[in-house]
Amino acid sequence: MPERFEVRAQEADQRLDKLLRQRFPALSFGQTQKLIRGGRVRVDGRRSKAADRIERGAIVTLPFQGEPEAPSPQSASQIAAFKIYEDESLVALNKPAGLAVQGGSGVKTHVAAMIEQTDLRLVHRLDRETSGLLLLAQGALAAKHLTRAFANQEVQKSYLAVVATVPSDQGQLRLPLQKILVGGEGRMAIAPPDGGRDGARDGQGVRAQEAVTDFEVLDRRAAGVLIRLSPRTGRTHQLRVHSAHVFGGIYGDSKYGDSRDRAKLLMLHAWQARLSHPETSETLEIEAPPPDAFMAVLDRLEFKIPQQWKPI
Repeated sequence: MPERFEVRAQEADQRLDKLLRQRFPALSFGQTQKLIRGGRVRVDGRRSKAADRIERGAIVTLPFQGEPEAPSPQSASQIAAFKIYEDESLVALNKPAGLAVQGGSGVKTHVAAMIEQTDLRLVHRLDRETSGLLLLAQGALAAKHLTRAFANQEVQKSYLAVVATVPSDQGQLRLPLQKILVGGEGRMAIAPPDGGRDGARDGQGVRAQEAVTDFEVLDRRAAGVLIRLSPRTGRTHQLRVHSAHVFGGIYGDSKYGDSRDRAKLLMLHAWQARLSHPETSETLEIEAPPPDAFMAVLDRLEFKIPQQWKPI
């Protein structure tokens, strides 16, 4: 008997070949392409191409019978341990510091690998060293909505950070960024004035990108300042570079600041997010509690976090 299945809402609006590999992970890329090219995969009774996007409710038929492979127990349990919110459209994780979101050189454990055999999709990033709120979409339609919301700056995010000094109680930083090489290592830096316009290039031909961060002081102590940072753009290492340039660096940031080693971990935590729900359009507010190690540093420095949600 052939395999027949109906495309669920969270599977809709994605390529046929990707849908099949999601449903049947044991199929290799080559096997999937061969089945489709040979006309052995039918969508609502018709032949389809690998790149065709499949709608919700479509009936897909294959020449064999089988069940979709479930996520590996290890990956499923790891993701479950970090969940702080879940519904049919999205999942919110409280990512621990040190866990990478995506793989790279020498990185074996990362969120992308944990969700590979699930319907979850990455829609934004967090630095490996940064703890806190990471949003994942459930299915292609939610991913499209959330990706567009992040790109259009419709998701309001707030981070907690401890820095050396802040000149005023609140304000906005408009400091464009560019990528540079330092000792053969790529890193971000404040772009020079002649490269400050978004998309412009500096004298070395490096493209500068607009970067905007709002800030608000939450508590001042002799040992430093606890601030809320709200990025209006989503540039790589934006908060870390802005803080290093204006506030003397985020405590624990060995790459961009804190040369005095005032903390053993990066004191940057993705704390809160406000967004329009992908399915209902209602306003959704999610908060990720800081981890114990982060709170231990705040306690040592005698900082207090306000309890009331108050986005900038």
